[in-house]
Amino acid sequence: MVKISIIIPIFNNEEYLEQCIESVQRQTVKELEIICVDDGSKDQSAELIRRLRQEDARIILHQQENRGAAAARNVGIQLAGGEYIAFLDADDYYRQEDALRQMIDCCEKNQVKACGSVMYLLQEEEKPAPSAKLVKKMAEEGILAYRNYQLDYDFTTFIFKREMILEDHIRFPEYRYFEDPPFLTRALDKAEYFCMMDVGLYCYRKMDVAFKLTREKTKDLLRGLLDNLNYAKEHQLADLFGKTLDRLEYEYGTYIYHNVTSEDTEEIKLLTEAGNIAAEQLQCEKYVVRPLRMILDGAYAGGGAYEDALRKKVQEADSVAVYGAGKFGKRFLDYLKKYQLDKKVSCVIVSKKSNEETMFAGIPILELKDYRKKTGEVIFVAMGGMNYKAVKKELDQRKILDYEPVDEVFLETGR
Repeated sequence: MVKISIIIPIFNNEEYLEQCIESVQRQTVKELEIICVDDGSKDQSAELIRRLRQEDARIILHQQENRGAAAARNVGIQLAGGEYIAFLDADDYYRQEDALRQMIDCCEKNQVKACGSVMYLLQEEEKPAPSAKLVKKMAEEGILAYRNYQLDYDFTTFIFKREMILEDHIRFPEYRYFEDPPFLTRALDKAEYFCMMDVGLYCYRKMDVAFKLTREKTKDLLRGLLDNLNYAKEHQLADLFGKTLDRLEYEYGTYIYHNVTSEDTEEIKLLTEAGNIAAEQLQCEKYVVRPLRMILDGAYAGGGAYEDALRKKVQEADSVAVYGAGKFGKRFLDYLKKYQLDKKVSCVIVSKKSNEETMFAGIPILELKDYRKKTGEVIFVAMGGMNYKAVKKELDQRKILDYEPVDEVFLETGR
């Protein structure tokens, strides 16, 4: 009997594929099958799998025309014969050899239909992902209710009961991007209860390339986000709703802005729909999601009313503190210098500084905990995306209310 099926979607992954498959073969669970779905590769991936299959009959090869990783995983689900299923990307690998065995044992001991584990990241070396601390905490709690922990990321760190996936018709939407959060949220919600283990099953290979979204992937990203917003609304998953809205507005907001114009009617329609869902959930008359506002207001980034109002606020302040010692902080300081307003800057605030950091662009750096606001001083927050959201929370907690966010669209121009 096959205990677990490992589903690997493959597209031109010959460089890392052998390491990937061998990492599964080393697992102490021997009653497994390795389902390799070759999604139209043009390299030698299929030939490599055939060679490995000659020595290990547990390897199954299915070939198809290119349809994307989501479609390949769905095919793998249909082919799987294991009691459990798991998903492994072809450029990643399993790191702890007894991890699958421990996770299966945990499911059976606790009578749950899913179990997760710690994600590791590989760049120069293996390191636990930022989520590792939360996983450790959850592992100590034993059986978890999904409604208390509405996870949506890291589906590859989980194993699932195959019977549940089939009976509840849980599949990946066939998108080219953001197809996995809708799958994970539905699988864990249907499972109702799950466990987490403080074991390092999965290692994700972080490629040293710039993150880019094509227009088609941007549309699929918006569709995936909408799927989770709608699912959260329909199933009264408030944490998932808030988390997904944050992902739309902050985690991906700038990427969407750079890939969508006001003329892209399909994308604008999707963003408008997201705003309508948010307005209903948040019980406000109208809600324009942040990336849509950035797109529609993008024209003011070249100057005009916004820039005039920004300069006026700086001029009227007795002094200025700039929150942010990154790219946006430097751009804002350069902008102030251009208009001879840099002399008003008393300090640059950061949430936490290293021991070596004392100056930024010739201005003293202060940690927020050491900052004492002067009378008549205004803090200008020059940060984008999720960073701005985190800073806003810190300032609000410290009851510092006199601050101004510098618009991200304006900062992105680098003027």
